[in-house]
Amino acid sequence: MTDTPITPLQPMFKDSPTSLGRLLPAGKAAYLGLRSTFCDLREFFAELAEKSWSGHLYATVEGLRAHLLFCEGQAMAAVCRDEEGIAALAAFEKMWQDGASLSGFRLEPEIAGAMTGVRSTPREGTPATGFSGTWVQAAQVELWQGGKVIAGMPLASSVIGLYPVALMGRSLTLAQPIAEWMRHHYTLTLRGRDGLSPITPLHTSLKREVGTLGLSLMEQIRVGQSLIDFCQARSLAENDLEKILRHLVSGGYLHLESQR
Repeated sequence: MTDTPITPLQPMFKDSPTSLGRLLPAGKAAYLGLRSTFCDLREFFAELAEKSWSGHLYATVEGLRAHLLFCEGQAMAAVCRDEEGIAALAAFEKMWQDGASLSGFRLEPEIAGAMTGVRSTPREGTPATGFSGTWVQAAQVELWQGGKVIAGMPLASSVIGLYPVALMGRSLTLAQPIAEWMRHHYTLTLRGRDGLSPITPLHTSLKREVGTLGLSLMEQIRVGQSLIDFCQARSLAENDLEKILRHLVSGGYLHLESQR
């Protein structure tokens, strides 16, 4: 029985300040210079999923840089400055909207798979029996699968340790697009201000109509909080917020001022 051949790799972004960026190996260029003007990001991600594509994406705009690692069509790791995971993916999407240039580099699935657990801080120790993941050493990086080394890469590192693979079910997904009405800016009417005052009869009836959530929404609008921030802070479904908002507008408590 012959040993599994070890694939030699070379770092692509060895000077990156992020762990994921620095450890990503050079891959075969598959996409170069994509931009939002002629490519829809969600459709592009859907295409990668359909192809079960493995590799990494690199985006840059106005000094910002982001890296995304895909394994068999799923986004498994992301980094942008100090952000990782879903926060980094959100930053990546914002960069895309701001005109970022995007390139993609293909990797073999087993190479990408071994790197899915790379985050900012590795675990201490050495690979145990059956280990799968990335082992960063002082002068080299090894990718392991099922207790065997499948690839190696020369790279000096002051931060050493293990990055076990991530579970494939824990992929990163783009947030649902925000409804256009969520970007509108509302202000309280005189009736709305009266409704917020606990000493008025209108307050009691308004509380019966929209509950404490509706009153809280009005209060946050009064102090200038956006609908998006209000919804996200309370993990509130958009359709639930929309029902309350419509009631407050039709009841004359809120006035549509402008779109943000």
